[in-house]
Amino acid sequence: MRGPKLVGYPPTGLRWSGDSSRLYFEWRKPGEDEASTWVVARDNNLFILPLDSGEIAQLTDVQPRKRDPRDTDSQKFIKQSRNP
Repeated sequence: MRGPKLVGYPPTGLRWSGDSSRLYFEWRKPGEDEASTWVVARDNNLFILPLDSGEIAQLTDVQPRKRDPRDTDSQKFIKQSRNP
């Protein structure tokens, strides 16, 4: 099963915000009679949007740096008792 009844209609009215940080578009979900305005925040990632298909593809996956978890006092005590 494919097509607009399953995934909706292709996006239209593509436009960038003034600072180019967001992409706005009109999209009609399956079963909806009217399109709604949607926004994609790029979040420091790179996307490609071919104008012929209208499918947004994410090219990068930039995520915040993960911090090392800190040991609780009880975890520190257990580690110290194992390694005197």
